[in-house]
Amino acid sequence: GGRLTGNVTQVAGKTFDGVDVSAHAVNYGLHVKVVRKTADQTVNNSTTLVAVDDLLWAVGASEVWAWDLYLYTNSSTVADVKIGWAVPAASLLPWQGFGTNAAGSDDIFSALGSGSTPGVYGGGAAEMVFCARGLYIGGANAGNVQLTFAQNTAEVSDTKILANSCLIVARLV
Repeated sequence: GGRLTGNVTQVAGKTFDGVDVSAHAVNYGLHVKVVRKTADQTVNNSTTLVAVDDLLWAVGASEVWAWDLYLYTNSSTVADVKIGWAVPAASLLPWQGFGTNAAGSDDIFSALGSGSTPGVYGGGAAEMVFCARGLYIGGANAGNVQLTFAQNTAEVSDTKILANSCLIVARLV
């Protein structure tokens, strides 16, 4: 098989089970970020997407990132949770989510494009975890990749993104 190449200065001389791994590892250590939500955030009676405090990261022009999202939520079964992304112009954000759909059964959904097409997943009037992963493929513009959320059906009830939701992002290029 082929060998991975890249910046391996931080793994030079490192061993795993007695084998020098420096010739077989790519060091992305300087480009991996974990972003954690520090406080609950609520929307009530609104289907308008708003920025999720804390869950964003800065990107440069033409950068490519892989990301994983672990979203800890609470919403009613009527309101559900709508998730989207705000991204720099001329970029793509293909993604796929895993969670309970609005009908209350397991679901896998995906959205492809700028991130402006939101996905919807169910609320069970209890705390739930939704997971998503995708790529950010940058265009000519730098900026932030920002998670957004709202209720899917406006209801006078609280839909929350809870503290300790997090993003794990890794710059590929």
